[in-house]
Formats: sequence, C-alpha cells, structure tokens
Amino acid sequence: MNTSIRSLQKVVRCVILDQPGIDCDEEVSNYIAELIYELPSIKTVSDDTDIDTMAKQIAESVASEMMDLGVANTVSSCIGLLESILESYICELKSPIQTSSSKETEHEFEEDDDNEEDDAEDLLPGCCEICYCHRRLGFHHLIPRMTHKRVVNRGLFTIEDCRTRGIMVCGTCHRTLHRRWTHMELALKYNTLEKIMADEGMVRYQAWAERQKKRKKAL
Repeated sequence: MNTSIRSLQKVVRCVILDQPGIDCDEEVSNYIAELIYELPSIKTVSDDTDIDTMAKQIAESVASEMMDLGVANTVSSCIGLLESILESYICELKSPIQTSSSKETEHEFEEDDDNEEDDAEDLLPGCCEICYCHRRLGFHHLIPRMTHKRVVNRGLFTIEDCRTRGIMVCGTCHRTLHRRWTHMELALKYNTLEKIMADEGMVRYQAWAERQKKRKKAL
C-alpha cells in the first residue's frame, strides 16, 4: 500500500475514534479508508477542494456501508464524518513528515511479538502456510470479511466461498498480508495461496522469514 492510503487510514481511524459512542476497530476503519480511496475524486484533494461538496459526493458511494458497519446512523452524520476526514487528510498530505521509500525498504518486513492477545482462543498450534514456522496460527480469510457483502452482491463469490476460503497463518504473516494489500486487493487479486506466493514481495518475505527461523535456531 502506498503512502497516501496509509495516511488516509490513519486519518479515518483518528476521526472515527474521536466520535463519542462509536465502537470501531482498526479493521473497520481501514476498510472505510479503502472505500474512500477507491474513488477518483480523493486523488484530487488539495487546499482548493470544496470539502462540503466532496463529502456529499463521497457519501453517495460509501454512506450505506458506513451505516452498515455502525460508524454512522444517518447520511447526514456520514457527511459530517467525511468532512472531518477530508479536512484532516488534506493537512496530513501537506505535512513535511512523510515515510520515505528508502526507510520502507529498510524495514519492509517486521517480526511481531508472538504473544497474541486478540482472538487468543482462536489460535491453534501448527505450521504456518506462508513461512512454514511452527507457531500459533489463526485463520486468514482469503476473501476478507469486510468485503463479503460487496463481492457477493457483485456475484463474484458465494457466501460459502467467503466463509470457508482461507489459510492458517501465524500472526506475523497475517499482519504482513494486511499491511501489503487492501481488503479489496486481497479479495479480488490475492484470493488463493498460490496468487499470494506468486507476488515478488511475498517471495522476498518468505526468504526473510526463513532467515529469521535459522537465526532463532542458532541462538
């Protein structure tokens, strides 16, 4: 994912969490950011953008899903949220502090602490299907849950496909997948293990994971 969508995800998360009475996790806020980022108009935002008009235009495309996800109750409240998001996003894009590509390359892969707290009861010991490490594993939906309604309505997948297609992966690999691609990219382009591992970046990641495994064995 490029810097712009990372910035948008950060902004959406902060704006939504700042709203009283809204219980929204990071997966939901990131998905909303992805919905907004898919729209051509978001690529043109600048200081000259008419925020009120753009917020209403964006609401026409995303308000129903925002309400379905419990982020807003009415179209008007969606528009209000979108106005705040746009204002903050424009400020974020103007910020001189941006992540450089060289820094991203240097820290392309990060190993996470294996002390999983979220959904700990769902984690089972086994061999990760991506890095082949023996760790606690979770189920990665090859068609992410946030996209189920959209892909089923489009006739791309069945409900059964959405619920059952998946792979067992460790926490590090799971987070790597979601950092690398948006929910819709995963659903449409990387919805099998074969497609995921055909990506050059994931080939590099797998080699990195193998080096980490050897390093740990040597300790």
